[in-house]
Amino acid sequence: MSRTLTRIAHGILTRLAIPTLQHLLVQRATLVCGSFVLLVLSAAVAFWLPLGLTTVPIRFVDAWFLATSAMTATGSSSIDIMRYCTPLGRGVIVLLIHIGGVGFMTLVLSLLQQFGVRVFRARRVSGWRLLVGALCIELWVSLLLAIHWGALGSDPLGRWLDAFWYATNGFANAGFRSTLTVQNASYDVAAVAVLSLTMLIGSLGLPVLVDLVTRNRRMAQTSINTIVTIALVVVTTGALLLNPLWHVNHATASTAQKTFVAMVDALSWRTSGYITDQDIMALSVVTRTLILMGMFIGCAPGAMGGGVTPTTFVVFLSGVYRALRGDHTVTLMGQRIAPMVVHRAVSIVGLGIVVVLLSSGGLWLLEGISGSAAVMMATAAFATTNIEVVPFAQLHPASLTLLSIVMLWGRVGVFAIVLTLYGRATPKTVKAQSVWFG
Repeated sequence: MSRTLTRIAHGILTRLAIPTLQHLLVQRATLVCGSFVLLVLSAAVAFWLPLGLTTVPIRFVDAWFLATSAMTATGSSSIDIMRYCTPLGRGVIVLLIHIGGVGFMTLVLSLLQQFGVRVFRARRVSGWRLLVGALCIELWVSLLLAIHWGALGSDPLGRWLDAFWYATNGFANAGFRSTLTVQNASYDVAAVAVLSLTMLIGSLGLPVLVDLVTRNRRMAQTSINTIVTIALVVVTTGALLLNPLWHVNHATASTAQKTFVAMVDALSWRTSGYITDQDIMALSVVTRTLILMGMFIGCAPGAMGGGVTPTTFVVFLSGVYRALRGDHTVTLMGQRIAPMVVHRAVSIVGLGIVVVLLSSGGLWLLEGISGSAAVMMATAAFATTNIEVVPFAQLHPASLTLLSIVMLWGRVGVFAIVLTLYGRATPKTVKAQSVWFG
């Protein structure tokens, strides 16, 4: 009897003295999310105050929207940053993109590894190595663009800075507008091709890139993320090529040029909204639906873009399909998925749908726009994609604030939920799966 009481007392004291894994994860998630929002607020104040970041004073709501967009690697802005931001201000934007894009995902992956989540197939990778690797990719792309644009000629510093701006936006899947568009009759095919490849690499995620590098350059096992990414780009490209109105806007282009532009549009709308300036609401309903699905699904886990991630969406669909058939066993790629993993996927997708619908309703009431336009804007904000259905400069301050909140939710809200859900142990009878969320 005394031995039993001793064990009970020891268990109670142990629980009081040592926080559970889930409590630690909740604390870390709260700390990270709070720091993220505080940094956004600090950057907004810096843009609002006369500190030399802008050429003219701007409203606080515009500064808040710009800072949120940069930290979430969205690329939306209610002001013309090329006109109203000084070189120092654009440098701060690049810094925020790195902190909220590469830096944030590096921190997330490091936290998951600390708590025993197997992120990489080969081994554990430190956060500093991930950060340095991402910066090396950006510098390499900058080098290619700078040489292509003649950095060895006149104004070499300006060429290098422009190249680094484009490389940062491309890899981080940020969509800050610039002078480079694929719709211009004299667009630079080589530069756009390099940036498109950079966007694709950034959307695949750091875990996929690390696995490709650490497996002696052998092709890594085909993953759900890669399959869904390629499938969405190919299907959306086909939908654009079959759209008569889209062909009217590119009547002077050859078949090869149309195919190239369609692929760039399909990739850009899904990841960042970068490069393209096609009027998305002028497309057919089917094409817009595909683009909405691509944005909501988003990029791979550990990537720079937003969305619920392909793996989460595939697990969600598989779970719903099995449930409708009365079978609660979900199997993907030869492995059985634990019920708790399916529940996580359902929670993430369900909350994402609720956020998009509520924010769409808010935009519809505030701006008086059509329901389809409101859904497009809300989904783009949730996916941290820069799609300007209505010029952001014309939006009501409440609408800008609402979109900022949705951006933050798409970037750190999902992360907080996922990190909390990972605190619950997976049953030992279930094999380890490389299924990631957030």
